[in-house]
Amino acid sequence: MIADAVVPVALAVLAVLGLVRGQPSVLGAARAGVEDADGRLGRWVRRAWRGREGSLPGRRRLLLALPAVLGVAAALDVPWQVRLLAGVAAGAVVAVGLGWFVSADHHRQQVELMASWPHTWELLASCLRSGLPVGEACRAVCRVSETPSARALGGVVARIDVGMSEADALLELRDDPLVGRVVRDLARGLHSGTQQARTVAEHATEARAAHHATLQERARSVGVRSVLPLMVCYLPAFVLVGVVPVVGGMVGTLLG
Repeated sequence: MIADAVVPVALAVLAVLGLVRGQPSVLGAARAGVEDADGRLGRWVRRAWRGREGSLPGRRRLLLALPAVLGVAAALDVPWQVRLLAGVAAGAVVAVGLGWFVSADHHRQQVELMASWPHTWELLASCLRSGLPVGEACRAVCRVSETPSARALGGVVARIDVGMSEADALLELRDDPLVGRVVRDLARGLHSGTQQARTVAEHATEARAAHHATLQERARSVGVRSVLPLMVCYLPAFVLVGVVPVVGGMVGTLLG
């Protein structure tokens, strides 16, 4: 059986290593298949492989899926073609599944970032009210604040320093789910001449309200999350104290 497993295991390992190393013949075909897929199925495949923000990179997930490929391919007592397909399928499930797990550190960083944006927007609005241009206002906020959001604005300042326009530097963050709307409004205001300080202040109020709503939702979910630990603690005790003696007494009565 070990000899029969050599071929599928070797082929599975070569397939995974080919993906990890980025061989054009392997990755090119896969990428072309995904790009050519139209409609709902193609979007679902791309979304499933991308996973959640902050998850492991694709190549690392493929490496972590390698033990699953080897285990399934070596354990099945079927023709080697079936072993190969089963191993690759198991590896794909593991690689995609790992893309939906986010580390606790990344989650904590996102919480801290979300909590710091309202204060950062308020500082930026104050700088804009004093007459500073957007680039200098971002630079001033970075100098006086050490929050994660201020460090994110530091990227805007760095892009301006290397020659990008203020609008283009801001729009580099337009896809960020937390600040996309704000930077788009700021970039639009650079061209239209609208009052940017009032716009940023309104966004600061909205960001603070969203953060408070998130905190309230987390507080309400504490009771729900505590149900499972309580069940794990009390259910075995109930079985041992209340059920086992009764069943033991009935069995003793019947056998005695």
